[in-house]
Amino acid sequence: MLKNREKEQTMLKRRLLTIDKPHVLVLHEHHGTRYLLVQNEQDLYRLALEILDWRFGGKEEKDNSGYYILESPEEPPAKNIVCDEEMIKVLPTEEIKKFARKQRETYKEEIASYLRRKAEYDAVQEALLKKDGKRAWKILWALSNAGGEDDPINLEPLETEYFFE
Repeated sequence: MLKNREKEQTMLKRRLLTIDKPHVLVLHEHHGTRYLLVQNEQDLYRLALEILDWRFGGKEEKDNSGYYILESPEEPPAKNIVCDEEMIKVLPTEEIKKFARKQRETYKEEIASYLRRKAEYDAVQEALLKKDGKRAWKILWALSNAGGEDDPINLEPLETEYFFE
């Protein structure tokens, strides 16, 4: 049984999932856990799109209590930073050089963070616009496994028989 579960988790990670028996989609949400029946891949993708839309669709009639917010990120403002190592080398003191390098690294991190958030935002908006349930599932799965604040989800096989091995 454990080997089947490990195989299924590997398939989920590789996005090679084929649902050939009922599963339960477990949403560990902020105010409780929800269990949704998934009979096939179409159910999974339909539910994933509904969940993504409810969480991030932005329509006022959806009361997600403001818990799920996905706003278009703002690009970090261009700063007056010495970006070229050759320019840093000619600065007058080591202290200024160290400060310039730190400033450059911080700005690079801000840009990288912005690009990640922008890609996430664009992916969610595109999945919702195109009503792409498969992409919605991939987004939810990635958010769930990112290890951040997002609510984890699990897809568990539904036990339909009771037997001893």
